[in-house]
Amino acid sequence: MREYHPSEFVLKDMSYVEASTGQKLILFEDLWRGRYYGLPEDARELEALRDEFLRVIGTRLPNRETSDRQRLLTATADIFHHALSESPQKEWPSLPADTRRGANRSTLADHSLLTSAIAAGLIQEALSRGKGPDSIVRASPPLGAEELFQVTRIAALGHDLGKFPPSGHRERGREAVERLLKPVLSRELVEAVADVALRHHDARYYREAGQGPLGFFEEAICHADTASGVDRVTELFEEDWSKKFEEIAQLRGEHGFPRYPTSGEAIFNLLNRMKTWEEQEFDAIPPLSLILADVDRVKRYVFESARLPEVRGASRILDQLNREGMEELLCRKGIPYQGQKHLLAPEAILYAAGGGALILAPAYLAEAIAHALERLYLEETGWATISVASHSLHLFELPYGFEPYRSWFDRLRPLWKGANPAERAALDAYLAPLSDEGQKVQDGTTALFQRLLKTKRFGEITAQLNYQLKRAKEEREEVPTPELTPFARLCSSCQTRPATHLEPQPQELYLCEVCLGKRRAGIKQRKDSGSGKGSFVKGFWKYLQNSREEGCRRYQEAVERLGGENRIEVASDLASLGNCANGQARGYVGVIYADGNDIGGHLERISTPAEYRLFARTLLETVEGCVFQSLAEHLEPMETKDQDQAKELIHPFEIVSIGGDDLFLIVPADRALRIALSICRRFEEEFRMGRELTLSAGVVIAKAHSPIYFLQHLAEQLLKSAKKRAWKLNKGREEHQKGGTVDFLILTAEGSSDLDELRRKTYQMEIATEELHLTERPLTLDELERLLRAAEGLRSRRFPRSQLYAIRQSLARGRPFSRNFLFYQLSRLKEDDQQAFGRILADWWGKEWSDDPDFPFRRKGKEEWTTPFADLVEVMDFIRAEGRTER
Repeated sequence: MREYHPSEFVLKDMSYVEASTGQKLILFEDLWRGRYYGLPEDARELEALRDEFLRVIGTRLPNRETSDRQRLLTATADIFHHALSESPQKEWPSLPADTRRGANRSTLADHSLLTSAIAAGLIQEALSRGKGPDSIVRASPPLGAEELFQVTRIAALGHDLGKFPPSGHRERGREAVERLLKPVLSRELVEAVADVALRHHDARYYREAGQGPLGFFEEAICHADTASGVDRVTELFEEDWSKKFEEIAQLRGEHGFPRYPTSGEAIFNLLNRMKTWEEQEFDAIPPLSLILADVDRVKRYVFESARLPEVRGASRILDQLNREGMEELLCRKGIPYQGQKHLLAPEAILYAAGGGALILAPAYLAEAIAHALERLYLEETGWATISVASHSLHLFELPYGFEPYRSWFDRLRPLWKGANPAERAALDAYLAPLSDEGQKVQDGTTALFQRLLKTKRFGEITAQLNYQLKRAKEEREEVPTPELTPFARLCSSCQTRPATHLEPQPQELYLCEVCLGKRRAGIKQRKDSGSGKGSFVKGFWKYLQNSREEGCRRYQEAVERLGGENRIEVASDLASLGNCANGQARGYVGVIYADGNDIGGHLERISTPAEYRLFARTLLETVEGCVFQSLAEHLEPMETKDQDQAKELIHPFEIVSIGGDDLFLIVPADRALRIALSICRRFEEEFRMGRELTLSAGVVIAKAHSPIYFLQHLAEQLLKSAKKRAWKLNKGREEHQKGGTVDFLILTAEGSSDLDELRRKTYQMEIATEELHLTERPLTLDELERLLRAAEGLRSRRFPRSQLYAIRQSLARGRPFSRNFLFYQLSRLKEDDQQAFGRILADWWGKEWSDDPDFPFRRKGKEEWTTPFADLVEVMDFIRAEGRTER
């Protein structure tokens, strides 16, 4: 499989055609990154990819003679699940589930996994309402409820094994299923699963030809396939609006609307069949539930301690619960319900990272899942809680949002026209905004209709769930802190709860039950051999081994020179990381806290659950890749000393957390700004051709003995400041290119923990009628790049620090004085130093810096002025000169 540039293909009807050969292409459109992957439809490699995928599954399937039927079914379903969910990019499951342009934005893997989650939920809900397993799938001996659940998973996960090419894929799928499962399952079960592959389409001509689904089992998977595969909300309106839609359809290509028209009547018929079937089988009571969960006060739990081992341990506990614990509870141990354990399909966990999760479940289990998750997090952490919100759903609401009726637009139009200002504001907040191109449409009715189409999709459901979750968090009571008796000793770590344990090594610490669990988890992670030092270090090393980037290769070579990965540990404390810095920065660490800009808005605009699953995975993989690549590029393993002066060989970084779109790192101070810039740049570059997603970051540089919770509090304020600047940029309120931003703070002495107060006292002053701001932070990525280049250039020229500090102090005496003082200091330099300084200023400030009458200030308002010179002087001691290392 290869990547195609848009110039390499042309659009013909609803297909892609290779420009050079005229061959029809099967392309997956990565909407978020703006990339296309695929192969010609008749390429031999296409068949080879599918054959290899089937071969791998076949080698993993169990033998019928080795287990009972229940274990065989569970093992087979899990093998299908792992093969689809863990397949590398550019293998068969990475091809699109639908080849039509505009519908090719879900991979086969994501489509099949989601189809299984929906189908399994429907079958479980039917069983809970009294339907017998034998009435759904006949077998001898009759299937139990859990056995039927696993058969459903197998059939749904394997329903598209016949692709590609699209023509004949149902017959090929049936043949593939039979070939794989005959050695494993009984004849009746093989036929039941194979018939799903043959009859999983719901189009009218399939039914008229006698090739449509037969019976409840096939119907359930067929409708699950439809709900998973619908990629765009289209025509949900009265027939008298069909003419208006034709006008809109003609504008689609020009104004960035959905790219291919689908018959409104066909969509309605599809929706109506799904709705009719659900009413017959479930009495119009929603059979599914979407569940959103998020850990409460996660930062308080992770950062309440001042010490690195407890912070690392808290992060590890939450990460393990997200990556493993949740699936182990819901999908292996089972959810207690009416005296029995009920399993959830692993593929029903649509997303789990960063303390949050999105789960699709049968409606009857929603409340039980919420209670199980609440119990799990409280028991495993001793203090952290999780809030859960759920909403019951009809099957047809998954792709189309709440209550998708034909009359939606007719109901909306009079409301919009007759609304008072308050009502119009409420409707305006509900309806999705148009793109810049879409806003050019002058017809108000057309624009309103398009906004409705952009709203009625899966994102409408997740937006409602987010609102419910926010309410649940506001109403949740904190876990009470045990009462302190007069003779109780406070925990040495959190200084909040009473100590219950004495930890004598490596230093005497009195710890509460919660902090003891964190510390032991953190120390265990550090002492694990090899790549078992936690999921982040393990992921970092795996990324290095699979990457061809120069920085990754250099880091690997450094590891090998030092004796291999098994010899290198993670830092025992912040002092170890601080001692990896050089020069004036030695003993300082940099804390980087970054988060995506308007990711929530993008989530609300997602069309389908399959797209949500794909976006969540894309976001997590991209953030991890940007972090790992940036760390490898700017750091290397080092021998350092901890706070007790004991030598240790470490990876010079601490990845505290990587969530869906956020991250928290601790690195040596002299690399912090470069690493933060690199992460934000790489993230932006990944999405430059697609949805233009960006990151903002807050960076704190402080002494290594500073409490971590203090650094986190400052980093969080800096991040908010950076995101505020990014919001202004992206809303066009500043004349700059849209993009990410970075705010930073350098603390060389104890100071206030309030960022606004600190900056007001340090950087803001009034002289005569002028208000001076001695900083321009937060900075855009381009501004930060120029600032760092200037600082690195001055440092490499060994520009006298005393002169820079004098220039910094002169700024506080006003614009005229500082300008004259700066030019006076420049005149004292040697001629070659003057020229070098001039070149640096030309790159940083602009070519006309010497002719700028306001230099070294810039006008911000009528009587407001800013200068970046203080920023330049401050970073001088906390960057390295040009080159990889500086000793």
